[in-house]
Amino acid sequence: MSRNFVNVVCALGILGVAGWLGAACNGGKEVVGGGNGGSTGAAPLGCPGELLKCGTSCVDARVDPANCGACGEACADGEVCSQGGCGLTCLGGTTKCDVAPEGSPDEPPVTLCIDTAVDADHCGGCGAACAVGEVCQAGVCATECVGGTTKCQDANNDDVCVNTQISANYCGDCMIACGVGQVCQGGACVTDCVGGTTKCQDANMNDVCVDTDVDIAFCGDCTKACAADEVCAAGKCALSCVGGTTKCGVACTNTQIDPAHCGGCGKACGAGQACVTGKCKPLAPAFTAPLAVGYNHSCLLASDGTVKCWGMNFFGQLGLGDQQDRGDGPNEMGDLLPAVSLGTGKTAKAITAGLGHTCAILNDDTLKCWGQNNAGQLGLGNQQNRGDGSLEMGEALPAVSLGTGKTAKAVAAGFYFTCAILNDESVKCWGQNNFGQLGQGDTQQRGDQANEMGDALPAVLLGTGKSAKAIAAGAYHACVILNDDTTKCWGSNTGGRLGLGDQLGRGNDPNEMGDNLPAVLLGAGKNAKMVTTGAAHTCVVLNDDTVKCWGQNNLGQLGLGNTQNRGDQPDEMAGSLPVVLLGGGKTAKAVAAGDAHTCAQLNDDTVKCWGYNLYGTLGQGDSVNRGDNPNELADFLNPIALGVGKTIKTLDVGDDFSCAILNDDSIKCWGYNLDGQLGIGDTDNRGDQMNEMGTMLPAVLLAAP
Repeated sequence: MSRNFVNVVCALGILGVAGWLGAACNGGKEVVGGGNGGSTGAAPLGCPGELLKCGTSCVDARVDPANCGACGEACADGEVCSQGGCGLTCLGGTTKCDVAPEGSPDEPPVTLCIDTAVDADHCGGCGAACAVGEVCQAGVCATECVGGTTKCQDANNDDVCVNTQISANYCGDCMIACGVGQVCQGGACVTDCVGGTTKCQDANMNDVCVDTDVDIAFCGDCTKACAADEVCAAGKCALSCVGGTTKCGVACTNTQIDPAHCGGCGKACGAGQACVTGKCKPLAPAFTAPLAVGYNHSCLLASDGTVKCWGMNFFGQLGLGDQQDRGDGPNEMGDLLPAVSLGTGKTAKAITAGLGHTCAILNDDTLKCWGQNNAGQLGLGNQQNRGDGSLEMGEALPAVSLGTGKTAKAVAAGFYFTCAILNDESVKCWGQNNFGQLGQGDTQQRGDQANEMGDALPAVLLGTGKSAKAIAAGAYHACVILNDDTTKCWGSNTGGRLGLGDQLGRGNDPNEMGDNLPAVLLGAGKNAKMVTTGAAHTCVVLNDDTVKCWGQNNLGQLGLGNTQNRGDQPDEMAGSLPVVLLGGGKTAKAVAAGDAHTCAQLNDDTVKCWGYNLYGTLGQGDSVNRGDNPNELADFLNPIALGVGKTIKTLDVGDDFSCAILNDDSIKCWGYNLDGQLGIGDTDNRGDQMNEMGTMLPAVLLAAP
């Protein structure tokens, strides 16, 4: 064993591991002469952390069978030391296994408490070792980490799959350990558990947040562990799983939705996939996230399916039965901000926000839209706004008629039009059509007159055998990712926003759609995982997690260090289109395009934005545009400061402002705020002056403090 390895262990604060390795730690480094090995060197002056000084050694009395709970308190033969006490059984959901001492195969085995859910040498049971290169997940050997877990290395340099959102030893990253008294939630070290979880102590006396309804180590409460052949179902130990769940390894799981066991134990979904009714399918596109930002208003979809909106309300886009803005003055947010009335028993599954209207897919897969309706963008067969007067919401608001047997899977709102992916993966669009943004081969509006919706509204022709996986709507254009992972766009093409090497609109004349509509050329072997549309530009996250943008670039919104449009001339797309430089080691998890700015969620869950910045839209504490000149992107561009320890879970952007849900589930918005769209009770812009971001930026108040 190298001293460098021990020093790494000490630096990470894994003190119990250092003790077992025959070393003691102090100040993050090995103390020569310490440890359980009984060195003849000088005794350490004191033992760090939770280690106990026993003679000349620092020991972990929580797990040391020779010093269990106190110096010299040795466990009897057949007993194990677990949580500082000798006993015949292991605690914290661990299993008693006889383990040969490492490097000494001839020595008698040592009885240790093993977590067979994650230990690759004892995966699912004692001695059931995984093959080289495999990891252990939920008691099952696998070649890759799935279900949102990350492959890290433990103190023995063994690969382990950990959930960096909840693991105190690997919190947010493989190299970050929480301090004493902290737990890991949402990839950040915190002092209290949230989200209905309970703080318990694991076998190593570390605080962990657990779901006592399903955790076999803490079933019902922190003191109850299920037996080896039992599972935890609804907070009670049982011999079999209940409620339609299946036993996989040592846990009960719903194989209809669990990406690690989709349709059956061990059938893991790949990266970028979710488990839907027992089948692996592409993850929902970004516009179905719980945050929807329109031109000058914002909406949040809460976990209980309720929707709250704030900001501009001139057209009733907040859905509150009046035209009063919310969030621009005191006492308008929190519990004083009503939820949108969707109808009796109706909740929302997805939301989107356009220029002056908002739409939601409901729990019965119907679609309702409210707000501005000058062009029929609400899909109700008239031009009457909804939500700006009393008795217009709830049961009084009709669902959009999509056709016989048709429901909505995804929805995207543009300036004055709306598009939806239906349950057969077809696409229908309605509203304004002056640039062919409805994809019908003409410029006739749909949805503003009777008998234009339902079965009378044709689906957009995407091509032979083509269906839609994701959709985005800009000011006057729309884009989809198809079932073959290609991208197609139609509508206005000013500035080259369709990415076709010219400025000719598509969809406004016959014979321009279907097989006649070319796919966007993104480069050899490159396809889009996510697409977003701004007012006049388009961006995608590619299958290598890079970002490419094309279209109008007068303000640097493409992030290329100049103001030259891309996609409006031949030979500007494919391999000729550069990727956005995000910084050393940085890739994109998501991207969102606003009116003339773009933001990306990076692989470390920080945010960088570029483009127009007059109102602080980029969150840099000034009003200087970024991306329109050289040396403004990559490592020259700082991530947005959201507060100490704060990262993001999702983001969306509007006209000249941006919002993000943070790792503590709070929401912060910055940029233009004339109509209260930042949701902080005033109309002052944020991010255009020093000392307005980070801890100085208030969170949106959505519940009473």
